[in-house]
Amino acid sequence: MTFEGFPTFCHVDQYGDAGYNSIPRMLAMSKPLNLWAPSGARFFTPGFCLTAKEFVTYVEEGYVRVLGREPWLLDPSFRGSERWPESKWFAEFDGPIKRICEEDQHLPPGERRVLACPPEKGWDWADEYLAKKPEDSDRWSRLSKVRNGHMLIPSQIRDRALAYGGDNYLAARQILRDAHNHGQALVDSGAEVPFLLSETDVKYLNVIATTPCASNAIPVFTRTASDNPTKSMTAITAQLVELLQVLDIHAPSNGEGRRLSKFVHGEGHKLLVSWISSVCRLMRDTNPRAIDGTILNLLRDDLGRAEMTRPINELIRRKDEGAVGLVGMVSMIAGLITDPIGVATIGGVLAQVYPVGKGLSRQLGYAPANFTGEQWPFLYTYSRRANRKSLKRMRHLLDQISDTSTR
Repeated sequence: MTFEGFPTFCHVDQYGDAGYNSIPRMLAMSKPLNLWAPSGARFFTPGFCLTAKEFVTYVEEGYVRVLGREPWLLDPSFRGSERWPESKWFAEFDGPIKRICEEDQHLPPGERRVLACPPEKGWDWADEYLAKKPEDSDRWSRLSKVRNGHMLIPSQIRDRALAYGGDNYLAARQILRDAHNHGQALVDSGAEVPFLLSETDVKYLNVIATTPCASNAIPVFTRTASDNPTKSMTAITAQLVELLQVLDIHAPSNGEGRRLSKFVHGEGHKLLVSWISSVCRLMRDTNPRAIDGTILNLLRDDLGRAEMTRPINELIRRKDEGAVGLVGMVSMIAGLITDPIGVATIGGVLAQVYPVGKGLSRQLGYAPANFTGEQWPFLYTYSRRANRKSLKRMRHLLDQISDTSTR
């Protein structure tokens, strides 16, 4: 299996409920979605949008890719330690993940659905860095303790650092270790863009990028934080996650898991992955500060120009149909008006009055009209292709979002 499309990455456990609740939207726009060490406990929470079985199916099919350290993925006793009480081993979830990992271990790393990563090097790297720049320990410890520290360092990393109290060296060591490991996980995933689900993450990467000797310190995160293409792509994907969240709210209540499955396994997923990948390629060299509202504006403009065209109009304009076919078609329409029962036998009638393969039922409007705009928003929200009614509804919704965002 080769992973092609729009690979993304998320250190999902770092975000708690918000991270896990975003999995359906991240999955909808990724191919594949790389998740670092997801906890099975979340998928057994009553009312959660995905069941453990549904998640494992997405992994088996290659839509989701799981990464983690080998003991985490393969050793139940390792997960039973007090260090991770909220991430204990669930046989119904972690058992299949372990099985897939073992099945794929002979494949190249880039083709594995579950990837066991090498032992971490974060502690060694942090020690080496602080040995060269011991004065930086005060800087990092101070950043975790300032009043707005929660806006500069992700909560999980900050909490670990604060647990060391007044020991500035150990606090800084914890922060730098986590930064290195998170960055290396992104590289191991091979993803084009990470999902940063909070503003704190963006600020954190900027802080990392300003570290003295950063070019030799945290190459992964320095590149991610300072490279405009990556920052632009991250901002664009964040906008799409927000848009999909709004579309979820306006979608018919027919079970999020079932609706997601239909979308991911249908043409909608392919269309959305292709669309977001194209947008990111187009905008990758754009200043991130200049792309606010890009996703909404692109989609609103596309659907604003889009039209619903009936193929019968195109048929009438064609010169290769001949008078007999058109006369027969008009006669049949008149017959249906006076004899509604004829609708029941429309299939047989059409085959007689119209050349084989031309699909008269579509020409007459018994099948959806052609649509000149993006189909994925309709397939995602309504589980069907666009029609005149849903196009009007979607345009109105996007205009409402636009008006709200500009206030």
